[in-house]
Amino acid sequence: MAVPVINTTTSILAYKQWENWVYQPYATNSPTSWSSGPLPQGLSLNAASGKISGRGEVPGVYLVPLTATNTDGTSVPLVLTIGIEPASVTPDSKHEMAIDLGSGQVSLLNYSVQSSTSLPTGAPLISVKEDDDLLLRILFLKGGNVIDLDLTSLKFAVKELEPETVLVLSTPTFEKQGTGSNAGFLLHVKFDGDLLASSLSNYEEDGGTFFEALAELEWIQTNTETIGPVELRRSSATFRVRIERDLIP
Repeated sequence: MAVPVINTTTSILAYKQWENWVYQPYATNSPTSWSSGPLPQGLSLNAASGKISGRGEVPGVYLVPLTATNTDGTSVPLVLTIGIEPASVTPDSKHEMAIDLGSGQVSLLNYSVQSSTSLPTGAPLISVKEDDDLLLRILFLKGGNVIDLDLTSLKFAVKELEPETVLVLSTPTFEKQGTGSNAGFLLHVKFDGDLLASSLSNYEEDGGTFFEALAELEWIQTNTETIGPVELRRSSATFRVRIERDLIP
């Protein structure tokens, strides 16, 4: 057996800051271990498999030497170019939400699927004020795992309990971030408009003006089966949103 030779892919570009991603290198001659130079902050190397994964925290272009080793020796270093683009938003500006495809239930996430926020039954999932901008990053789960759906539409709507008039509707565009087990969908919601202002005026109080509304997410995905329509429409279970008057003019 000879020393490993790493495949010649040398550029890992177009990943965004805070985006979770995975890069798996390959080499000939059955390497038993891998090592690298310093990785961008937030990324780590699995020494057994060579897999590099994580969320790049600092934008920039990084040159990282990578080697593979077997019983006959260590490969010639392959210099990887890792490019991390600045994110338009930081994690703190997003609300990460997960939809369980089995039950339709919506839950909040603390920036990882494994740490969903536990709230009392019936408690508002989101609290906002009039004129707030909300960035939602939506994940779809099946059996606790993230599923990569082929979406053609994704919407968020809020209705007052009675009457069921739509008070808030998300912008018609959405952005997909990541693929496979890292797939998420970014959606912008603006809590404004005459209907919302009118509803808030019905709850005037000296100590504050607020009410709880119902919200849901609706999506349309490509049907990969041979029967049924070309596109499938689905909605989440409804959940509560608390909306307050904005005190700063």
